[in-house]
Amino acid sequence: MAVAQRQYYPEPEPPPPTRRYSVFACDEGRQRAHDIDGVSYEDAAIGFLEAWHPAADAEGEVELMVTDCETGRAQCLRIEVGQLS
Repeated sequence: MAVAQRQYYPEPEPPPPTRRYSVFACDEGRQRAHDIDGVSYEDAAIGFLEAWHPAADAEGEVELMVTDCETGRAQCLRIEVGQLS
């Protein structure tokens, strides 16, 4: 008599926790900052670009200041806008 083997599937990993970031385009200034939820600085920067579409510079890049609202730690990121399409 054959015994059926039970298949066990691993539990799915929970999604990474999101954080709140304040993001603005450096050439527009802090007064144009928006709060974005993301799992990383890069994720928040992409979310900002998708929502607010700041103008690119002559090289086709946008420079963003991304600040973690909880820790105050900030990173300046240059993103080539052509990479998003």
